[in-house]
Amino acid sequence: MDYFPNNTLASFTTRLPEMLDLDGSWEIGLAEIQYPHSWYNVRINEVWVLFTDRHHEQHVLVLPEGYYASPKRIVKALEAMKHQKGMKKGFSLGMSEVDHKATLWVRDLSQVIISPLLKSFLGFDKLNFPPGDYKAPYVADVTRGVNSLYVYCPLVEPRMVGDAQVPLLRIVPVAGRDGEMMTRAFDHIQYCPLVLRRFQTVEIDIRDDTGVKIPFERGRVVVTLHCRKRKESYLE
Repeated sequence: MDYFPNNTLASFTTRLPEMLDLDGSWEIGLAEIQYPHSWYNVRINEVWVLFTDRHHEQHVLVLPEGYYASPKRIVKALEAMKHQKGMKKGFSLGMSEVDHKATLWVRDLSQVIISPLLKSFLGFDKLNFPPGDYKAPYVADVTRGVNSLYVYCPLVEPRMVGDAQVPLLRIVPVAGRDGEMMTRAFDHIQYCPLVLRRFQTVEIDIRDDTGVKIPFERGRVVVTLHCRKRKESYLE
């Protein structure tokens, strides 16, 4: 951190004790990664329900920021907030245990409007709901693209991922629960050719399925790399 004050848990540079000057062809791979399951999937003012009563007065429920492990947790939190405001009628959110799709019924209200992120989480295809019964056409999903950790390092030779060539070390499936410190050691290291033979700094960038940097809130990320000389293959 003394050398690189702008380091974050998801994007950081480490300075090695001395310059590495490698002779010949080498390759490098991710041997182990430790990371905290500490990201939020709901930020301030991202998940809300706005409803208008028969007197044309508007009311809003705003979900506190944090990590909600399942769509059911979000539905329960919004329903609890509704009851805290003394609303026993008006609208109700539910979640099917069979097909994992959300339901919404609206009564005694002019309309219900949900935020774009809540629409995405619960699998609905619209934001505005006049009185009626509704079922989301899509399966609910609150992962927000954080299903895997994509670990990048510019020291490695770029390879094709989707429609781009990127310096990807490895894709690590996300595991664990909110607040847990996770450790993943690899018996089978996926080695990638090094593009530099002489270097003293190592950059690591950790992103999600959509290319967004993992928004770690707290904790510590530790990455262990392993280098080895490439085995030469000869064709007779």
